[in-house]
Amino acid sequence: MKLKVLIITIVALIALGVLLATETGCIEINVIDSAGNPVTNAIVRIASDGNIYSGKTDTNGVIIFCDLPYGTYSCSVYIPEQGLTKGEDVTISEDVQRRRRYVVVD
Repeated sequence: MKLKVLIITIVALIALGVLLATETGCIEINVIDSAGNPVTNAIVRIASDGNIYSGKTDTNGVIIFCDLPYGTYSCSVYIPEQGLTKGEDVTISEDVQRRRRYVVVD
């Protein structure tokens, strides 16, 4: 009897975990200049449905945001040294769970 209750409990917890799981993905932003060189320390901001995520690119001009719920995000890139801002939209979906986006700044 105890084994049966344990098995039912485990199955119920697994089912609950599946129901509560949020489908998520990643966005990898590669910021490069018009010559194809990486832009270091560019400030990248993505936002969707009131959720805002931001950070700076690494020495390769890359920043990765993960565990983002599926949806469309507005992405803006700001280069402090040049005062440049560039924006575009990027979508994470069931079909594309890791989206790579190249942002070229002049």
